[in-house]
Amino acid sequence: MRFTIKDKGELKPAKALPPGTKVSVEGAPRGSVIELSEVSLTGAPTVIESGKATDKPWRTISLTPSTDFQLSVFAPDGSERVTQFTTRGAGERAAATITPAEGVFGVGMPIVIEFATSVKSRKAIEEKLTVTTSQPIGDAAWFWPDNDTVMYRPQNFWPARTKVTVKADLADVEVFEGTWGKDEEVNFKIGPEVIMKASLTNHTLKYFKDGKKLETFAISGGKPGWETLNGVKIVHEAYTMKRMINNAPGAGYDVEVPYAMRLTYSGEFMHAAPWNGNIGYANTSHGCTNMFYDDAVWMYNHTRWGDVVDFTGGAAGSATFGDG
Repeated sequence: MRFTIKDKGELKPAKALPPGTKVSVEGAPRGSVIELSEVSLTGAPTVIESGKATDKPWRTISLTPSTDFQLSVFAPDGSERVTQFTTRGAGERAAATITPAEGVFGVGMPIVIEFATSVKSRKAIEEKLTVTTSQPIGDAAWFWPDNDTVMYRPQNFWPARTKVTVKADLADVEVFEGTWGKDEEVNFKIGPEVIMKASLTNHTLKYFKDGKKLETFAISGGKPGWETLNGVKIVHEAYTMKRMINNAPGAGYDVEVPYAMRLTYSGEFMHAAPWNGNIGYANTSHGCTNMFYDDAVWMYNHTRWGDVVDFTGGAAGSATFGDG
């Protein structure tokens, strides 16, 4: 019976192994019980993986960094073989950027965790992510829009005034090939329920806070060929002045726009548009939601990241993930 490492030959217990190594047990009597344990100075070994020997080699999971291990084989005839070894430190660790990190946000705010590049195993990472809340939120789930970003949100909006804790316990996860993660935690709060309802046929935007309508604003949406998208969008950037450039045929503008709040990644904002004489009467913008100057200032001062804007009466399609 041998303890081996792929492409390295026999295990040498005196030599620390690189994190991520897998140790194989070859030639163990069929039916032998094999246990991989973590060893500490303060207690008995803790079994973290076990199995039974067959005619094929048995291989451990990827070994975590800076850990002492014990690998035990218990044969059917009562004999046993035990070896101990350790792993080196992880070196530079992969960071996860968690948004939001702190503060107060709207009921539509998703949790977004981003990595520097494509991760090795979505499943291994997702199993180490937890979200705890101060009150029930109903059904919720993680979603990977690509291989370096994972998002979380409730099926419905967050309950107002919920406290949220996000933990990414990735210190024992190989995030990238040969690079391990680290444990991270953020805490934030959901504010009051702010939901705005925009009608592009009536040219109005109604502002509701905790179910009560506070204001109704006149708006102008996208003109034919530049229609504003229907659907639920969230505020996720806000500027007192935003430079907007559009070189597309039929547009061709480069302007400084006051009090602009981003609603989609594809470029929809709601903002002050003192040049638009059709606010409240017709849709004549290039897709943004135009407002009177004072109304846009009020909106800027009464919205936060994650507040919801629900559009109807616009383009036949609806906003998709990549839009908002």
